[in-house]
Amino acid sequence: MKLLRNPWFQRIWVVQEVCLAASLRIVYGQRDIPWQMFIEGISTFGRHPNLTHLLEWTEDFKFRQARSETLETAILMDQFRRKVQLGEELSISDLLIGCQMFKAMDARDKIFGLHGMCSRKPTVLMLPSYVATVEQVFLNAAHSLLEENHVDKLLALAGVGYYQELNKELKYLPSWVPDWSRAPQVLTFADQNLSRGLNYKAGGKASLTPSVQNKSSLIVPGLQIDTIAQLGPIFDIQRGEDGKCNITELKKLMDAHN
Repeated sequence: MKLLRNPWFQRIWVVQEVCLAASLRIVYGQRDIPWQMFIEGISTFGRHPNLTHLLEWTEDFKFRQARSETLETAILMDQFRRKVQLGEELSISDLLIGCQMFKAMDARDKIFGLHGMCSRKPTVLMLPSYVATVEQVFLNAAHSLLEENHVDKLLALAGVGYYQELNKELKYLPSWVPDWSRAPQVLTFADQNLSRGLNYKAGGKASLTPSVQNKSSLIVPGLQIDTIAQLGPIFDIQRGEDGKCNITELKKLMDAHN
């Protein structure tokens, strides 16, 4: 269990090491085990939720996560490794979305650490450069998603809804650019479909081509899908001491507007 609690499994640079290695074994102290055997072993925890708690850092049940981060990241690395070994194409959007849970001491490495696995690099994707600020690197990654026509995924991951508070260190980051420096605190409905593509669009099959102005302003054309023909009346209903509405008074108000 100490092995599975090792922060090695959550480092962003480790993903590349695992995916690109021709042969892979886990060495821990005097013991070593083939990667595939290791993955098959920990996958047992995923199939049996009651065993997952053995992987947690804290013994306090109230603070245990629903699913271990180590379990998630190890399985994610294996999935990417399989794709690389099979010669499947990995885009920057696949990697950015799939590797949100991984961590880095330098936030820029959340992008730079994925370059080696990306088989189809957008033309605008900058080469690793630690002269660039974190905001510049994240903004460039957002431009890369736009080049791949993933404005839906980009906007689903951006904004402050994912987090409990704003990241004060990135105060100049545009609101439409995801903060890749930290993993989301909650899962949204969009998260369930990001890797496969969002399958809900009120506008149907309409294609909206975004553009960027002044390098930081995202312009997305709108599409009118409906109009409001009429607004209903505003009912000023007095509530009783129990906080409930008086049904008789409500009926009188509704009858008066019919």
